[in-house]
This record gives sequence, C-alpha cells and structure tokens, in this order.
Amino acid sequence: KINPEKRYVIAQGGITLYELHAELAKHNLAMICIGSISDQTLAGVISTASHGSGVHYGVISTQVMAITLLLADGSYVTCSRSDHSDLFMATLCGLGATGLILSIQLEVEPAFHLKEIQESQPFDVVMKEFDGLAASAEHVRFWWFPSKDVIRCSYSDRTQEPKNPAGSWWWHSLLGHHLMQLLLFLGRFFLALNTVAANFACWLISGKSVGIDDGHRIFNVDCRYPQFTMEWAIPFDNAKSCIEDLRSWLKREYDDPYGLRPHFPIEIRFSSADDIWLSPSFGQRTCWIGIVQYKPFGYNVPYRKLFHGFETIMSRHQGRPHWAKAHHLQSGNLRKLYPHFDDFVRTLEKYDSYGLFRSEYIQRHIFGMPINGRFFKLRR
Repeated sequence: KINPEKRYVIAQGGITLYELHAELAKHNLAMICIGSISDQTLAGVISTASHGSGVHYGVISTQVMAITLLLADGSYVTCSRSDHSDLFMATLCGLGATGLILSIQLEVEPAFHLKEIQESQPFDVVMKEFDGLAASAEHVRFWWFPSKDVIRCSYSDRTQEPKNPAGSWWWHSLLGHHLMQLLLFLGRFFLALNTVAANFACWLISGKSVGIDDGHRIFNVDCRYPQFTMEWAIPFDNAKSCIEDLRSWLKREYDDPYGLRPHFPIEIRFSSADDIWLSPSFGQRTCWIGIVQYKPFGYNVPYRKLFHGFETIMSRHQGRPHWAKAHHLQSGNLRKLYPHFDDFVRTLEKYDSYGLFRSEYIQRHIFGMPINGRFFKLRR
C-alpha cells in the first residue's frame, strides 16, 4: 500500500531496498535517508538499526510507523508506539528475535535529487573544523585514507536542479577497479602493496567533483569488492578524540616495518539520537566509524588483529558496535551500554517464551550462552 498524501508505504519485510526505490519512484516518493548499499531487505535494515548519514537524520528504524509480525505462538500482531509498544520498541532493532516481520509501515517523502560535492582535504584541516563540517550539509560523510593523512569529504543537500551525475572515469576504469583488486590480492603476500593501493586510490579520486542524481543513487556507493567489515557508533562528543587515537595507533603500525597495513578507507558518518532500545544511537548523537578489509577475487585476507585493535579503541571511547557487522561484545558488556537491554530481554521472554527465534547469535550475545562465534552447524 502506498499513501502519497500521508507519506507512508506499507511493504513486505522481504522487499529489497532496490525494489522499494523502484516502487516508490512510480509514485514520486523516496526513502528519507539510507546507507551505502540497497541490497538488503527492508526487514533486515530495520532489525539491525542500519543507518545513512546526517546529524539531523536518525537510523532507518526511526522512519518506521508500524510493524506486522508473526509471533512464535502463530498469532499475528501489528505493533506501533501506541499498540504493543514494548514489542514495537524491541522490534525496531530486534535482531530477528521478536518474530517474523511480515510488513512495515514506513514514513517516506516526496522524491528528491541530491547535489553532492566531494573534495579531498588534509586530515588536520578536517579535524580542526570537524563539528562544523559534520553539520554543514544535510548529509555529510568522510572517507579517511590514513596512509596519506587525507580525508575525502562528501556534502549532499536536496536540490531542484536537474540530474547531472558525477563520475570519475579513472576510478571506475580498468585502473580503478581491476588494477586495484590485483594490488590488494598481491598485498596478501607483500604488505607494502596495500599502502600502494591505498595511496593510488586516494590519488584517483583527489579532484573536486559535483554530482546531482536521485537521492538513493547518491546515498549508495560502490563498495567494490567482498569484504570483512566492522563499524562502531561513538558518542559525537567523543568522535574527534577517538579518531585522533585511531590515527596515533595506525601511525605506529605504519612506522613498524612489520606492522599492520590496512585496506582503505575508514568511513565516518553521522546520525541523530533516538529512543530505540538497542539502537547504537540510543540517547546520543552519533559518529559512526567503520573499517574494511577487502577480499580480492574472493580470497581471505588477515583482519583479526586489525579489528581487535580497532575494537579496543572504540570501546575506550564508549562505542557501541553496529549490529549487522562483526563484534565480540557479550551480554554483560552490552547490558552496560544499553539502558533498556533488560527490557529487550523481557520482551523476548514475553512473546517467545520457548525461544523459537533465538538464533545462535541471540543466544550468545543477548542471553550470554557459551556458543562459539566461529562454529556453525548444518541445519536439518
């Protein structure tokens, strides 16, 4: 169901964001703010409080008006802030544990174009003006190349101007994709080539660019290759000191002939505070910081030592991990980070007393059961 006048859509939980964009466009509507990809299902981005970027824009779950679920006992229920509010607040970042999401009533807005300006700036320049730059456009995001001490800045605002997509021929060419992947593959054996690849990528996109396109096409970016990824939500007030600590740690690694040579870039995004029980943005304006290790040609690369060092710094700055990405926090740690953690647990016990929807992940991270995170068994 689509209601253009009241600006909402009711969609099945299994629809992908790509499909949803296409359906909304037929009615001159669009999602308000989305992340870097649209491959996920709508239920998936809701269940993990996934996000885009903008200091005045919440995680995607904040755009949800109502959810219809199939519960463990076989009953159907529609919940919202006014009906079954405990179930609603739990399901807005429910990790698939409250029930099967059948449909979602989602707030949308009239279709819009975004005008994106990208430019590269020295790290120190961005840090000096960090707070102001983060709020200088509706949607701001940074891509940091530590090996060059350069940050690629993206500033996007709604516009009435006609579409005029930007594109770096170099970045999307044979050099920008295939040569880069080859360098990353060889970097599995010769670590110095990872730095060469990072510096090469930083150079390829160093020029200023201006592009205008449909909102979701600007929000989405080419994530290029399969990857291991980790992202944490840091209180905005702690963001600068956290990033400076990351810089110091990575500098020590680069100065060590046998140190880590991570892939690129480190992504920095923002979201407003919300009241969703398990949202990493609960109660705080948030700076999201994410790292990647690509899998060139599908081959694995070392990542655990890098992720451990990153996690340690994020935790030191009161960070909360993104639920859809790698982390090692257990129920004891998470309970300290989320004031409504026990409310969430009680809601699971109320609506699923037999644990039908308690995956290994839920048992391990929410209920504290000793289930090895690296053990997977064949389901029959």
